[in-house]
Amino acid sequence: MQAFREEQPLATGQHGIEGSTSVRISVVRALAAAGEPGRKAMAEVVVPAIIDDLRNGRMDRGQPAHLISACGPLAAPCLPHVLEQLRKRPVDLLSDQWMQTIIEVGPAGVAAYKELLGDANTHIRKDALRAFYYLKIDVTVFAPEVAAAMRADDPGVRWAAVDQVYKFPAPPPELVAAAVALLGDKGVAESYPPTTGIGTPGGGPVARALVRIGKPAVPGITKALASDDVITRTHAALALGEIGPAARDALPALRKLEGERFVGPVLGALVARYKIAGDDDALAGLAALADGRLVEVNLGAARELARFGPAAAAHEGVFLPLLEHEDPAVRAAALESVVELGPGAKRAAALIAGRIRQPEDLGRVMPPPLRKLGPSLAPAVPALRSCLRQNQQWGQTNECEVLEAIGPAARDAVPELVAVVEKGDYKAVYALRALAALRPTAADALPAARAGLRNRHFGVRGAALQLLGAVGPEAREALPEVREALGDPDAAVRMWAVYAGIRIEGSAAPYLTQLARELGPDGPGRGRSVFSAGEAFAWEIVPVLAPEAPEVVPVVLDWLRRSPPDLRRPAALRAVANYGPAARGAVSLILADLARPVGQTDNREVLCEALGAIGPAASDALPALRVLGDTSGWKVAWAARRAVERIERKE
Repeated sequence: MQAFREEQPLATGQHGIEGSTSVRISVVRALAAAGEPGRKAMAEVVVPAIIDDLRNGRMDRGQPAHLISACGPLAAPCLPHVLEQLRKRPVDLLSDQWMQTIIEVGPAGVAAYKELLGDANTHIRKDALRAFYYLKIDVTVFAPEVAAAMRADDPGVRWAAVDQVYKFPAPPPELVAAAVALLGDKGVAESYPPTTGIGTPGGGPVARALVRIGKPAVPGITKALASDDVITRTHAALALGEIGPAARDALPALRKLEGERFVGPVLGALVARYKIAGDDDALAGLAALADGRLVEVNLGAARELARFGPAAAAHEGVFLPLLEHEDPAVRAAALESVVELGPGAKRAAALIAGRIRQPEDLGRVMPPPLRKLGPSLAPAVPALRSCLRQNQQWGQTNECEVLEAIGPAARDAVPELVAVVEKGDYKAVYALRALAALRPTAADALPAARAGLRNRHFGVRGAALQLLGAVGPEAREALPEVREALGDPDAAVRMWAVYAGIRIEGSAAPYLTQLARELGPDGPGRGRSVFSAGEAFAWEIVPVLAPEAPEVVPVVLDWLRRSPPDLRRPAALRAVANYGPAARGAVSLILADLARPVGQTDNREVLCEALGAIGPAASDALPALRVLGDTSGWKVAWAARRAVERIERKE
């Protein structure tokens, strides 16, 4: 108590909160841990001191917020003063921090937070709603206030309220009804145009919230399909499509919508029908809509058609006139869409390939999408070779990436790719990867790989080893260099050396000891690359090694069990699943990841694909997959259903 009295609050110029020269926070935590005498001291000394700080506006750096959090329910007398300061300075204070602090006071804090959710100041109200992201309690108790906020006069408040629906694990009916009532809300659309475009999956923030709700929202959204407002009808259709098979009851109403005169609802209805039922007639309807007289309508329908990827490749004909349109903006938009169709769009790919004459024809951002056309771009190989020869001073990475996607059909480009490697700069990474995809002979590959191994850049050395592994047993004379690379300073290079050795020797046995050591809990670490050994192997190497070395699966699974879930983990599990029955140990990991709450990024589609790739050995996952197939958004639902088919058909 004496230490607390003697220590002054942080001044504005001091740095930090915890770890600063102030001991106040540590003292309060010590008192909180001291039982009843400590709580009495907090009530008699600490809380009055916090109130004094609040009355005098000493809220900078948030120190009073941390003190209140440490006091918990004992800090209830501080709340009126906190609310007073928030209302005096709604823009200056760290409101997210204060909202969380208020909740931590206990029941009195919950009551105060409810008051803020209905505050007359729209800035405070929006901040209180957005602070839901940080709250660690069940927010269901705030449902009436959030529903009321969805009916507020200010569109920003309405948007902030509906955007928090995802925090409710099972939204009550009043919240569902309030969200449905916002469909087509023009105030929200005008205030937040980047998130409300018709092309946005789900149709903007309101529809996105309804998609989070899922099946309970379907009846209300279906009624909205009969609205007099065209935006409402359009966004309702888009939302039903994103909900997926769980919205099957809305199919009759969606079919009625296809006959109206406005394009938006018709597009939305056709898209939704395919997402819900996988109806090929819906794709044909989109193709027919994209084959009209108005180029804007044609382009919009073609874009929606392209969102379904290879499933829409049979309708590539509607893209051909758009690719040859006189307006360069239309051609660029058509190109951006048609690449989503994949290698099945052979006529469109041939048309695109025929246009590649100069390096600038590839564009600065187009190679990644162009890669999706894969071997269908083979007619462009002569032009790409010419581009590599012309483009000696800059670039060349674009040409290499497209040649890599074409694969063995681009073998004629080997001399040009070898020339890029021999220049010795960072672009050799792309050339070596392209060579690996072309499957060249040992005579062509070995000089390029050895040149790459002499490169100082760790990425180039890794790509050189990838090339040697792609050549396989014919590269046996390079085994001494591969074994030397097992001791490379960089973890990723060492892992590519393991890959090359396995492929050349045809066995993983000589390399399992090093692999287990590198991927073990006491492994050497990252080296100079951005990946650790485990990350490099699981994310980059397993996809190209499977299914030839099933012996590595237990080692990789052990590493995955010790690794926290992150954005790349589903891809690693999907890669391991390519080993089929040998990857049955991954099933429990995948099921555990599927059971986790969905965050901002939904990776469940990839996880379902992984279970399907494992096949009959993943039969334990069938109950979970069936639930996902009936209750998830359309991408996850269809992936789950495909996985069930692969497991049950015993492919």
